[in-house]
Amino acid sequence: MDKKEKIDHEQFLAETKKIDSTFISIINPLYPISLKNSHKPPFVIFTEGDLNLLANYHQIIFLNLENQHDEYGKKVVNDLCEGLTKENRTLLIGDNVEIDFKLTEKLISNKNKIIFVTKKGIQDFKKINKDFLKLLKTTNYLLVSESYENDSLNSEESDNFLYRLIAGLGKAFVITQAKSNSSCSKIINYALNDGKEIFAVPERIDSCFKLGNNLIKQGAKLVENVSDILNEL
Repeated sequence: MDKKEKIDHEQFLAETKKIDSTFISIINPLYPISLKNSHKPPFVIFTEGDLNLLANYHQIIFLNLENQHDEYGKKVVNDLCEGLTKENRTLLIGDNVEIDFKLTEKLISNKNKIIFVTKKGIQDFKKINKDFLKLLKTTNYLLVSESYENDSLNSEESDNFLYRLIAGLGKAFVITQAKSNSSCSKIINYALNDGKEIFAVPERIDSCFKLGNNLIKQGAKLVENVSDILNEL
């Protein structure tokens, strides 16, 4: 840090006043320790909502919400979310390519505690998703991004930022229906590198959703109900 170019204090204050969101640097005591200890943690994260959700690291559980879920998969997600909410857990969700926004909106309407991580700059997300943000504000939420505005980033860069950020924030990762080549598999790779707890709901042997079964073969904990998750945390 001592070798970094010094910034004039007044210039710094002037620039920060232009930022219409809360931001936390890696040297701030509020910066999540789990993220600080992750692979290449971002120097700054931008947020909107309840920062206290980040403080309860052991309650943060990632759940993949794929837009290709069949009826069985949607029931599994609903049952798990209902059980986790009763146990006061915080759901970690990312806006990866396959996200099911309708399913996400249903979870929000059920008043779950939600940390929503976006690959877009936080200002970009707020401009594009005004109706979704309005709904998100009806629950206990935190919107998180690694950038303020990221028009200059290519898709691969923003995707990798998203995967890394999700992996750093979550305590446990629960995989329902997901394909082996989905973005969810990349999130899990980051989570495994960070030493996170991985759980998976098994699928039929003829299912196209192979990721969960593959993870179980590799040592992920098999999930049949919420107790299977909570008893391990």
